[in-house]
Amino acid sequence: MLKFLKKLLWIVKNYDYHRALLGDRVTEATNIIRERTEVHADIHLKSPSQVITIGRYHGRDFVNIYEVETKEFEGLIEHLKRATRYAKPGRFDAPLWPMVHAVIDKELKQ
Repeated sequence: MLKFLKKLLWIVKNYDYHRALLGDRVTEATNIIRERTEVHADIHLKSPSQVITIGRYHGRDFVNIYEVETKEFEGLIEHLKRATRYAKPGRFDAPLWPMVHAVIDKELKQ
């Protein structure tokens, strides 16, 4: 029983250290991914819009293309905001380009 309590005390004592260490590693990995990844979008007035993620990691290029079904433009903007947490904003191809480009720039910089 004493051995178990000593082990438990050691775990509790070192918990904050290990949590901070793990948190730092996750933050570092997220920053590396964000530095090396861009998100681009081909925006359509009617759904679906295509989102293209391009990156380079450990000497390998990767491209991921997927479609976003949104009934409203706000939904696509929210999706791009979430994506820019992990990737740099790239190019956005959209109809009515100057107006849409201004909205996207304003929203993603907030």
